[in-house]
Amino acid sequence: MLVVEAGSYDSALAVFRAEQPDLAILDINIPGGSGFELCQALRRESKLPILMLTVRNEERTWFAPGAQCRRLPPSPTVPAP
Repeated sequence: MLVVEAGSYDSALAVFRAEQPDLAILDINIPGGSGFELCQALRRESKLPILMLTVRNEERTWFAPGAQCRRLPPSPTVPAP
């Protein structure tokens, strides 16, 4: 399994096009754009599974068009060893 990291919207799109991953994990708060916009761009080019993560805690609907939303409750903090 190969894991590739991208630090911005533009680099994420370039990595996606170069690597053709089997799964994308996106942060909604990505520098240079938004995770929503990146999700839409990836969806126009592929049907790969996209997992979106965020630290946002808003009651409004915040998922990208074309995405299925599964909002999970916060998990308890796991103490460091």
